[in-house]
Amino acid sequence: MWNIGSVSIKNRIAAAPLAGISNPVYRSMCHAYGAGLVVSEMISDKALHYENKKTKEMCATVPDEHPCALQLFGSDPVTMAEASAYLTEHTDCDIIDINMGCPVTKVIKAHSGSWLLQHPDIAYDVVKAVKDNTNRPVTVKMRAGWDMQHINCAEFAVLMQEAGADAIAVHGRTKSQMYNGTSNNEYIRMVKEAVTVPVIGNGDIHTVEDARRMFEETGCDAVMIGRDCWADRTSCSSSAAQWKAKSLRNRRMKNVWTWCLTMPRSSARIRGNMSACA
Repeated sequence: MWNIGSVSIKNRIAAAPLAGISNPVYRSMCHAYGAGLVVSEMISDKALHYENKKTKEMCATVPDEHPCALQLFGSDPVTMAEASAYLTEHTDCDIIDINMGCPVTKVIKAHSGSWLLQHPDIAYDVVKAVKDNTNRPVTVKMRAGWDMQHINCAEFAVLMQEAGADAIAVHGRTKSQMYNGTSNNEYIRMVKEAVTVPVIGNGDIHTVEDARRMFEETGCDAVMIGRDCWADRTSCSSSAAQWKAKSLRNRRMKNVWTWCLTMPRSSARIRGNMSACA
């Protein structure tokens, strides 16, 4: 058991946010397979400002996915404050997360995601605005830096903590790497040594051995599994159970049948709970 602010989390395995994938069905299944924390796909502050119906529907949560974080993206402190207040008033999310790591071009052009790594003063104002408009813990998901010549993760994380962030999730790649190359645990270690809030390590966790290595090399408080959790829902349960048991066997089990059988039931249940974001 560990905490992000006032939120208790049963284990040290989190399911990372995946655009177009991390909806309530997927998040509920990740919890069922052992994730201690789940995070939604990105929710636009501007879309909430303009009361976009589809974006409001993305804010829905269901009872069996807690604790869960809803992730906002944006760089305007005013509309990020509005979005924070909206999630606080209209949803029962446990945590509000801010995306400062997405490297996708359209997100960068919108001055969001990894763009903020080059603009720490604006990032500070964004975190403070979100924190000042909610009673929920606030977290930041970021990357190591813009490129290999601009690794600023440690100082950036310190600034986010000063702005009010209750935890920091760090992907060990730079923005310029996109999803290529390898994730560097050293950058996660640098952040862990620089801040006092919990640090969640992310990047290239394909096996239980990878999770063990990240814990040992970085001292991080938890690990976050992304694309491998989508490919194999048992990644969370095997990492949680085997890490606790010190069993380090690699596992890459597929659960297509379970996924197919569970999806219709979960989708139907969630449609009945969409009033959570009305």
